[in-house]
Amino acid sequence: MEIKKNPSKNPMRNKGLFFNLGLLLSILLVVTAFEWKSYAEIVKVNLPEDNWNDDEVVSITIQDPPPPPPPPKLPQPVAVPNEEEINIEIEEYIFDPGEIGVELVPQYEPLPDEPVEEQPFTWVEKMPEPIGGYSAFYKYVKKT
Repeated sequence: MEIKKNPSKNPMRNKGLFFNLGLLLSILLVVTAFEWKSYAEIVKVNLPEDNWNDDEVVSITIQDPPPPPPPPKLPQPVAVPNEEEINIEIEEYIFDPGEIGVELVPQYEPLPDEPVEEQPFTWVEKMPEPIGGYSAFYKYVKKT
């Protein structure tokens, strides 16, 4: 099959040149924008001499801070004589888990506290490896 396009008229032939020219132009614009300086016009204002009063002295006043509020009065506990006995009747309620369908979990007695000697782990007998070894791992990484 015969190629009908002229290779000298291919627009993709100079794409690197156009990309570099566009990049150069954008960098020049950014640098120019950052370095651009503009100065505001300075206007001198003539103040009349009679407005200045250097002789005026302002006295400094120091205010004392207000005293802190008094502490709140706490209610005093009422002492109950030891001779009187306070009788409170408490009804005993026996919980039946069958009423609401709750299953009870058996309670275990805690183990007695025994000192455990903790020793730092200092060595590993066999270092971990990827499945199939490092060569299979490197082949997988190369493939994916």
